[in-house]
Amino acid sequence: MVAIVFESPDATLAHARDTLARFAASFTDLHVPDRASVAASIAQAEQGGSRLFIVAVSTPDSLAHAVAKATDKPVLAIPLDSPALPPLDALRAATGPGPVASLAIGKAGATNAALMAVSILANTDPALAARLQSFRDEQTTKVLADQLT
Repeated sequence: MVAIVFESPDATLAHARDTLARFAASFTDLHVPDRASVAASIAQAEQGGSRLFIVAVSTPDSLAHAVAKATDKPVLAIPLDSPALPPLDALRAATGPGPVASLAIGKAGATNAALMAVSILANTDPALAARLQSFRDEQTTKVLADQLT
C-alpha cells in the first residue's frame, strides 16, 4: 500500500491517486496536520500496511524529510507550487538533506511519483508487474506511432 502524505489538501495529489488507481494499486491518504504527529502517523500507516510514502512538499521545512526520519521505507517527494513556496523553492526544499527521491514539480511529479511507487511495489507483486508492463508496452506503441506519422 502507498500512503499519500500531506499537510493540507492539494488538487495536484489527485494525479497520483488517479495513476495508482489505474494500476489497482492500493493507497491511502494520510493527513499530517503538524510535525509533532509525523512519527506517530507514519508508524500507524506502516502498521496498516503502507510500504512507501508519496509526500507533498509545500513548505520550506519539507514534510518529506520529516517522513524520511520516521521510516526506513521509500519516500517520494512531490514539490508543489503554493503561496508559501514558489515552484523552484519547493523543488529545493524537496531535495534537501535526507534519503528522499524528489520528482518533478506539480502534476508531472505526482504522476511520476505514482508510477515510481507502482514500479517499486511491482518488484514483489507479479500481477502489478504485469499491469505495469502492459502500460509500458502501450506507451511504447503510442510513442512509436507518433514518430512514424
